[in-house]
Amino acid sequence: MAFQLFNTRIEFHHGSGLEPKGDGLILPANDHLWMGTGPARIVKEAAGQEIEQEAVREGPASLGDVVVTSAGRLPFRHVLHAVVMEQDLHVREEGATASLKAALQRASKLGLSEVNYVLPRETGDKPLRPEILAKLVATLFEVLEETPKIQKLRVIAADEGSRRVLHDAFLQRLH
Repeated sequence: MAFQLFNTRIEFHHGSGLEPKGDGLILPANDHLWMGTGPARIVKEAAGQEIEQEAVREGPASLGDVVVTSAGRLPFRHVLHAVVMEQDLHVREEGATASLKAALQRASKLGLSEVNYVLPRETGDKPLRPEILAKLVATLFEVLEETPKIQKLRVIAADEGSRRVLHDAFLQRLH
């Protein structure tokens, strides 16, 4: 199911974030920008080692920051590394919301019209807590009004359960 929010069509998917193709890929990152676990590792394996080298050269970064790199072999123009965690690899709510906002603003400034946003995982394979998912939805409502160039945003969860929780939080926010 898709939703229209301001100028942006929002779709909720589950998967790796590499499909469907788009202009930009927002990827959860740690503050040193190495890509050794979770979605970042999957992206590095598909894009090539140079994407991690490019990101690491820009680090370290603070929670909420965004580092933009090329996409390597991926079918995107840019990868936006959204810093959601420090070296303990635990997602911080303030990092997740601030980096989502910063990444969407940066994507709009870069003229990206179709963006995939890979939802962070709490740690390892553990899904984000529902309260953080609800805060991310609130961030979408806040920032998408300011980013009219983004015409399509695909929010991609690693598992169907997180996708459903996010989708339901979005529906509640609409009503």
